[in-house]
Amino acid sequence: MASPSRSRATILAHHLYDFAECEHRVALDATLDRELRTPPDDAMALLLEHGQRFEREVVEPLGYPAVEVVRGDWDEAFAHTRALMSEGVAGIDQAVLIDGARLARPDLLERAPGRSTLGEFHYIPGDVKSARTTRSDAVFQVGFAALLLESVQGRRPETGFLILGDGRREDLDLGAIRCTVDDAVARTEEVARLRSRASRAAHARPTSAPSAVACGRPPTPATTGHR
Repeated sequence: MASPSRSRATILAHHLYDFAECEHRVALDATLDRELRTPPDDAMALLLEHGQRFEREVVEPLGYPAVEVVRGDWDEAFAHTRALMSEGVAGIDQAVLIDGARLARPDLLERAPGRSTLGEFHYIPGDVKSARTTRSDAVFQVGFAALLLESVQGRRPETGFLILGDGRREDLDLGAIRCTVDDAVARTEEVARLRSRASRAAHARPTSAPSAVACGRPPTPATTGHR
C-alpha cells in the first residue's frame, strides 16, 4: 500500500502501520517537517524498491483498472474510485478512499458477493507485501481501508486479504479485529492531534533546545511506503 500525503490533519494508512510499532512515530509525522527527516539509507531504498517491484508483479497481471492521482488531486482520484465501484468492476488497482480527514490507498480492491448500496456485491480491501509472514501492522492497514469503504458502499467488509512474498494469499477476518482497528484509529488521531497542538504552542514561544525523542527511537525516515 502506497502512503499518500494529503495534509498534516489527515490520518493515512501508514499512520496505522507506524502506530503498531511506536505511537511516537505518529507524533513525529504530525509535526516534523519532511525536509528535516533522515532520508532512507541505501539498504532501506533497496528494500522499498524490491517491495514496489513485487507489488507490480502481483497486481499488473490481474488487469484491474488503475486509479492515478494526477497533480496531487486526491478528490478526483477518489471520485474515479467510486465510479469504478459503481460500475461493479472485478477489482481496482490502487484505489483511493477518503472519509473526512482519513485517507487510504489499498493496493487492491476486489468485488465480492454480498449486498451493499452498490448492489448485490461489495468490495473488500487487500495489500501486497514482500514479507513472507503476516504482520499486525499490515493487517491494521487493510482494516483501515475496510473502515473507509463503509462510507462508500454502506457496508464495512468483514474480510480482507494480504498477498505475501511467497505468493501466498492470506485471508483476514476483519470482523474479529474491528474494535481493535477502531481503537487504533482513534488513538492515532488523538496522538497526532495532541502532538500537533503542542508543536504549535512550542513555536509560539522561545525554546532553548529541541524536544527529545520520547521512545528512544530515531526519527522515521521520509519514505513513501512500507513493505
